Amino acid sequence: MNDSTSPILIIGMHRSGTSLLARLLESAGVFLGAHLDRHHESRLHSRINKRILSASACNWANPAGIDLCLLDVDGKDRSLRFVDACHQTFSARADCRAQREHGRWGFKDPKTTLTLSVWLARYPSAHVVHIHRHGLDVALSLRQRAMSRRSPEYINDHPARLLRQGARMGRDLFDGRCQNLTANLCLWDQYLSLASQYRQQCSHAGWHEVNYQSMLASPETTLSPIFKALELPPPDQETLSAINSDRALAWTGSNDPVFKHWLADEATEISARLTAHGYQL
Repeated sequence: MNDSTSPILIIGMHRSGTSLLARLLESAGVFLGAHLDRHHESRLHSRINKRILSASACNWANPAGIDLCLLDVDGKDRSLRFVDACHQTFSARADCRAQREHGRWGFKDPKTTLTLSVWLARYPSAHVVHIHRHGLDVALSLRQRAMSRRSPEYINDHPARLLRQGARMGRDLFDGRCQNLTANLCLWDQYLSLASQYRQQCSHAGWHEVNYQSMLASPETTLSPIFKALELPPPDQETLSAINSDRALAWTGSNDPVFKHWLADEATEISARLTAHGYQL
């Protein structure tokens, strides 16, 4: 039986389908937060994760060393005290009231992949749902998003958002990192490597893996066993019918000349990183 006080943590590398998975879990009755952003992330838990990363001199696009920082007993204790303090705020109390009404609860934030040791220390019986996607799809998607945010049209349409995000997201919108395909693939590698470490350390049967390509190709077959393990009703058929299977392995149809040249020039290194996580070039 599931303990309704233990959350369902939706993790995975950015641009890997965490938002879609969150919508599917929410359609099955999982409460994901009283205040969600446009990516279906709990604003409260996203801010907590940002602060934990910031205290370790990291951010979502530069997580190097976060695992060592959180292995430190004092560092983890400070993070746990911060989590507890945040859960006493007004917005957290609002989340808790709604959580009691819904029963099952959780939150989605890719950054939880980096801070998972803190959350598992606070909620040892939590269920973790980790979704992973082909590294080339992720690297290309990050580049496309970064390039679109530098277009004159985007800058003209969203000047206030750019200023807010530039101040709050560790300047990653302006440092050009996500335009670099090699950096993006390395970041994907870091997220999947950390998730693999946490999976090996998980002391209960609460870890669930979701392959993005399999979910798009056969959503009901892929997700039904996980929803059953979570003691949730089957995935919502209306939400399942809206899944676009064409997004699987989107990199194979890319006409981006920079991407094509990168594949040709760095094939050996790219293949090694992909193979380490069960993917092929």
